[in-house]
Amino acid sequence: EEIVNNMRLERRKQQEMANRIVFIRSLIDQRRRKLESMEKEEDLETTISRLTDMIGKLNVQRFKHAIEMKDLLIEVVSLKRCFAEEQLTTVELDMKYTMYLTEPSNESGHRYRGQQRNALLNCCTHSSSELKGKCGQLGQSATLLKYTMYLMEPSNESGHRYRGQQ
Repeated sequence: EEIVNNMRLERRKQQEMANRIVFIRSLIDQRRRKLESMEKEEDLETTISRLTDMIGKLNVQRFKHAIEMKDLLIEVVSLKRCFAEEQLTTVELDMKYTMYLTEPSNESGHRYRGQQRNALLNCCTHSSSELKGKCGQLGQSATLLKYTMYLMEPSNESGHRYRGQQ
């Protein structure tokens, strides 16, 4: 009987030890999870601060692009003005040569002056077509810059409203 009681006592001790081990393991797991959650919170704080810094940098970049766009728009207007001036100059030269060639006193050398006139008109037409091409390209660039600035506005996060209007 004493041996049986000793065995029962030993089994209880072993069971208690096993229960304590399970309890200690659960405590260790709880503490491990708590530490992991604290690390995640710290990561969340660093992520928030990093995103805040990125927002600041993007706002500065947006401001720089707005200034660049303004400068490009000023250049577009300037080139369009130059184009208009060149066109007016071409028209003026055309009128002067037309008047010069139609004067009755200049009948001699008519063919030579006609060739000069044609060469000058070709030159003026060529330069005006070059200017038209440059102004067209700048106009397209200005439109693209306006669209880009529109998308960069904080109120238009993805530009859905503008795309819907196109």
